[in-house]
Amino acid sequence: MLKSIRSEWIKSRRTAIPWLLLLAPIAVTGFTALDVQPHRLEKDAWTQVFGIINQLWFAVWLPLAWGLLSGLSAHLESASGRWKALRIRHVSPAILYGSKIAVLAIQTLLSTLWLAILTVAAGKIIAIPSAAPWQGFIASFVAGWIASLPLLIGSLWLAEGLGWAIAAGFGIIGILIASLVGLPRLGVGIFTKYIEAPADPLFFVTFWPVFAVSIGLSMILALISIKWFHSREVK
Repeated sequence: MLKSIRSEWIKSRRTAIPWLLLLAPIAVTGFTALDVQPHRLEKDAWTQVFGIINQLWFAVWLPLAWGLLSGLSAHLESASGRWKALRIRHVSPAILYGSKIAVLAIQTLLSTLWLAILTVAAGKIIAIPSAAPWQGFIASFVAGWIASLPLLIGSLWLAEGLGWAIAAGFGIIGILIASLVGLPRLGVGIFTKYIEAPADPLFFVTFWPVFAVSIGLSMILALISIKWFHSREVK
């Protein structure tokens, strides 16, 4: 499994995926810094930083990008012969597909952590005087990443089954899905715990169910799609 993950990681380096995951957080935090800079001395400057990034990342970029990244990952296989290069090594199709899911999950997690680091750095660059609630940024962004995993795994399944363009286009629908499941609100609820602000009581009622459903749905989608891919390739 580890060899397959390593191979998948190396293959993905030949695509635009690493660049998208590297540059998107820079663009988001750069825009945010420019917008907040005139208000950097205000008491809620860090909250303003979080609010802008939260909306740009989780309400717009994430649902679009997760579909696009899944489409690009599937297109890589289509352009290189539909997995044939690795199948000649008698590797289980389930392991190959599972490795692709794992690599996408790891890459998007690293991009999320990169976003948290850049968020704190952006605030320091524009000289926000108060201490950065870095724990709040990491906790809220990672929680949002976990909640988005079903979208990522589902997009990859669509890409493999119906074509990469379908998955990329699904990202537009993903914006609506992200809004319905409350990805931006999820981050706000967690972030408020780290800035000594009162959180909405309803948040604590809904957070753990949403969190549990996201993990459970991710596991179910991963298992079903892996089984589907294995059956298709074996046939």
